[in-house]
Amino acid sequence: MVSDLNLPIQIEGCPIVREADGLALSSRNAYLTGAERRQAPHIFKGLKLVQSLANNGEQSPAQLKKAAAAYWQENIPDGELDYLEFVHPARIERVDAVQGETLAAVAMRLGKARLIDNLLIRS
Repeated sequence: MVSDLNLPIQIEGCPIVREADGLALSSRNAYLTGAERRQAPHIFKGLKLVQSLANNGEQSPAQLKKAAAAYWQENIPDGELDYLEFVHPARIERVDAVQGETLAAVAMRLGKARLIDNLLIRS
C-alpha cells in the first residue's frame, strides 16, 4: 500500500518476538487455556515443517497446505484453521509455486483466541 500510494514512508521488517517454545508473543495468548497454550506452539512448528518441505523441493502450495493441515490436525486438536496462504513477501499476492522468497502466513482459532503467525521461506 505504501508503494501503491507513493507514501513517503519506509517499512522496516523485524523478527517476530517469540516465547522459548516458539509461540509468537501476543496479548491474545492470555485467552488460551492451559491445554490450548500447550497446543499453540505447534502453529509455528507447522510453519517450520512447511519450510523444511519447501527447502527440500516441494513447490506446490496445495501439497504444503495438505502437509501442514495434517500436522496441525494431529497436534492442535482444538484448533480451527482460518487460512494458510503462500504469498509474495512484498506484494502479499498468492503465488502459484513456493520458490525463491515466499511468505507462509497462517491464522488459526484456538478457543477464544485467533492466533496469527508467518514465516519467510527462502527456497
